[in-house]
Amino acid sequence: SIHAHVLTAENHDGLKEKKKRVMDVVNTLGSAIVQLPSPDYVFDIEKTIIGTPDEVRERLKKYVELGCQRFELMFLDYPKYKSLELFSSTIF
Repeated sequence: SIHAHVLTAENHDGLKEKKKRVMDVVNTLGSAIVQLPSPDYVFDIEKTIIGTPDEVRERLKKYVELGCQRFELMFLDYPKYKSLELFSSTIF
């Protein structure tokens, strides 16, 4: 199984804007985030599943090919910027 953050947009311009918004929140909150996996944890948005619907679909297919049968996906822009809705209507 995999537990991953997901961010998707219809195109790269929209994705760039969403990434900026997410990082603005992360940088603003900083150490105020109380549920970190460990005290030395540093969020790296480039290690998440990010892309257009086609790119996210391809990335998830690779995990399935490796034998992954369960996904726990956390959408970084939920509920405001609609990655979950885009995912459910175009990827899943």
